[in-house]
Amino acid sequence: MNEERKRWGLPEKGLLLVLLASVLYVALLAGGNPEVFLIDDNRTQWYPVVERAFEDFWRTGRIYCYDFYQMKGMPVAEQGYYGVMNPLMLLSYTAAEILPGGMDAITFYIGLMVVLGNLFFYLICRRFGCKQVPSFLLAVTYGTMGCFWAFYVWYYVFNNYFMVSLLIYVFLCCTREGKLMYCACGVVLAMDLWMGNVQYTFYHYILFGVLCLTMMILKNKRYFMVLCTNAAVGIGLSLPMLLLLMQASGGFQKQEEFMKYPLWYFSLLIHSAIPQGILRRHGDGFSFLDSFVMERDDNLVCYMGIVGVLLFAALFCAVVRFLKWAGALERRHRYGGETQAGAAVCADGFWEEFRKELRSGYERAAGWSHEKKTAAGCAGSFFFFLSLMSGGAAAYFLGMMPVVHNFRYLFKAIFTAVPLAVVILAYLVGAAERGTGADRYGNSAGKRETVTGNGEKRAAETESRKMRCIRLAAALLAAVFACVGVVNACDTVKVVRHMFDMRIEGNFAEEKEAALSALAAAGVDGKNYRTAAFLQFPGVNDECFDLSRNMTRNFPTAIGAFSLAGYEVTAEKSRLKMFDAVYTDTDFYAAFTNAETLERFNISLQQKPEKVEKQLIENSVRYLLLDKTALADNRMTQEKKKFLSDWQDRREDVIAALRTLPGIHVERVCAFNDRYDLVEIVGVDSLCMDGAGNRVPLTDENMQTLSFDGEAGQNYILSFAWDRYLKAFVTEADGMVRTLPVEKTENGNVRLSTAGSAGGRVTLTWHDPLCTAGFVWEGLTALAFLSLLAALAFYGKKCYSN
Repeated sequence: MNEERKRWGLPEKGLLLVLLASVLYVALLAGGNPEVFLIDDNRTQWYPVVERAFEDFWRTGRIYCYDFYQMKGMPVAEQGYYGVMNPLMLLSYTAAEILPGGMDAITFYIGLMVVLGNLFFYLICRRFGCKQVPSFLLAVTYGTMGCFWAFYVWYYVFNNYFMVSLLIYVFLCCTREGKLMYCACGVVLAMDLWMGNVQYTFYHYILFGVLCLTMMILKNKRYFMVLCTNAAVGIGLSLPMLLLLMQASGGFQKQEEFMKYPLWYFSLLIHSAIPQGILRRHGDGFSFLDSFVMERDDNLVCYMGIVGVLLFAALFCAVVRFLKWAGALERRHRYGGETQAGAAVCADGFWEEFRKELRSGYERAAGWSHEKKTAAGCAGSFFFFLSLMSGGAAAYFLGMMPVVHNFRYLFKAIFTAVPLAVVILAYLVGAAERGTGADRYGNSAGKRETVTGNGEKRAAETESRKMRCIRLAAALLAAVFACVGVVNACDTVKVVRHMFDMRIEGNFAEEKEAALSALAAAGVDGKNYRTAAFLQFPGVNDECFDLSRNMTRNFPTAIGAFSLAGYEVTAEKSRLKMFDAVYTDTDFYAAFTNAETLERFNISLQQKPEKVEKQLIENSVRYLLLDKTALADNRMTQEKKKFLSDWQDRREDVIAALRTLPGIHVERVCAFNDRYDLVEIVGVDSLCMDGAGNRVPLTDENMQTLSFDGEAGQNYILSFAWDRYLKAFVTEADGMVRTLPVEKTENGNVRLSTAGSAGGRVTLTWHDPLCTAGFVWEGLTALAFLSLLAALAFYGKKCYSN
């Protein structure tokens, strides 16, 4: 059967079983919820933009890279993580729309990364010499790593899940011989960058560099050229995205969060084998020397199951073996020493012998197989990333590098380190499999039978039975840990989902319908004016996530309404300054331009009323949503009630202060929904005004294009932040298209003039040549990536053991 399968080029049964098991595993984690992973940042920051961008793509045939709905206009391609230039995200959105069940694009994307990552990890195991059953168990174990399920709210951490295993597999298969060795890994790294997170791509470049450096140290000098050519290919194929990221790097400079949230060695040592998801789901969990990582106990993040146990055991055995070798070496040279001269000779002899042994060991290492050298490179990379995530020497070294020191959080290195740990374990298992039935001279059991006596033959058979028992026990232990890991992953998903009291009462489509119904019922004109939200309490709490109720974060993009909110850490300071009296930049909300607290807004109204009034008018903020959350909400814990006991409801104070502003008038105060009041003020500018101060109705054709009917020789002010890539043109009645100048007003808004034209339909859009070039480069990279995968599939039978 196996021969027939190979002849027809069909995948082996183990690979098909991993594919099926991976799909079932993701379904088990979902638990019947098609939006199981659409939570926290996945839901509030990225998905609204992803959905709107790809909806516009299938409607117009173009992917847009600018979002007019949030924060007076904001680029969404140059940061990378919005996924508008990620081919696999487009594939996920398309598949989610086609498949029944109401799955969202991000949930499908995470599932796709898990399936692909497991498949390539299985192939790595086979390439290392593991048989099909151990390879399957290792692939299941790979899927249970706690770090990924503790942080699935950041969809892009699963780029590591897929790309680390793919990069190592390609390195194993394509860098031994042939022309592919000079470009294959570069194609993978280029695709990695297009997938949207430059920090992880940088870590993967480090991994590739360490692999090549290991080869060069072990006397394979051609890997210097392999390193250079693949780096050139990777940078060349992703150059537009790299340049876009450099444009956004200025926004990252204000973060200074690279050295925050380390994960310590002792925590990984203690908690790697404890299923904290299960314990936390059904109790308080086991706590010992814990620290916090982004509101999560690090013991929830560190789970590695049997991987941590076996790797620590292997490291301990290696250290013991080295000490025994050094001790034996020392004992061989303990002769003489009674006199001073004899002791000197003894000492010289020991170090000379030690040096010779090291040289001999190095020569043997230079003769290692390609697989063993790759495993050694993975081990070196693993310890590098351990040092990085714990704030060691690697962290201080990278922290001094330009741009790199603007990355966020040390603990993010664990998403690269953990896959490497499982790869190392796979090599050790494969080495044990390859070593079964052979003596230290490489003779098989059959050959030994011809040269050994009956006694030795019986001893060999006994040893063989012992090894079979050990392998069976190890397989059973791995299966038990794998099952525990699956349950732990399921419980971790549930624990994280309920970490914040997110009021998700329906799916995302129902949330959008509810928000649109609320806007229509309240008479809110979200196409010509903006909303702004003000919350009762500071910090991360329930009200942060009432997206459909308060129009905060990036939710307005999903429903096509304009808001002052915008969840983006790279926002330019010049844009934030345009409304810094409405949304101050002194606490969490304004730092991410989501909302403001009633307390701070009231302070601004008392201390600088003229500035608040001016910014409300110029930013077209007509609708204020005030949080009316009850201080005695029965869902709050006693600790939370105690923390909030000093906070007062400032709604009446805010409304009273607004009524004192001479340039605006409070038109009405009413209930917007069950959790927010609506305050409508008149006297503010609309999003588009003509030179006489009259409101001009605006049409949003897509997230990147606005239009309105313009008269000849008229000036228009649009309440959007001026950007050097904004373009405008007018289409006259006879079909003639004329370009219009886009000017910057004193307060940073946009001015258009139809002077010299006969008037007509005026269009304002955004065009960055790098984005246009990026889509061409992205297509080329995707084509090269698919070609590489096809080559791997075609030559796959050469890339793993039978």
